[in-house]
Amino acid sequence: MSAIEILSGPIDPSKVSASWTDPDNDSVYEQVFKVSGSDINCNLAAYGLGKGDTLQFELNPNPPDMTCMTCNDVNPPSVPPIYNAIRNVKKLSVTGTLH
Repeated sequence: MSAIEILSGPIDPSKVSASWTDPDNDSVYEQVFKVSGSDINCNLAAYGLGKGDTLQFELNPNPPDMTCMTCNDVNPPSVPPIYNAIRNVKKLSVTGTLH
């Protein structure tokens, strides 16, 4: 699964975790959510994205309720508890934060 930190732009506060600590490195991130929707959408590498990349996207207004096929868990501990499906993903640069 992938997590995205919102760097700019308006977002409904109910769509993000106000703060989340990455258990892998104890880094704290603000306005963050995990990506869900389907296996390809959970794995942002499928979009050619990697850790640290900046991307532009739209939230899918109807994210499916699903269990992650990779980890077979509804809420794996290594990602934020709030999830959103995204669409129209476009890589902008390699200077942002993707976890």
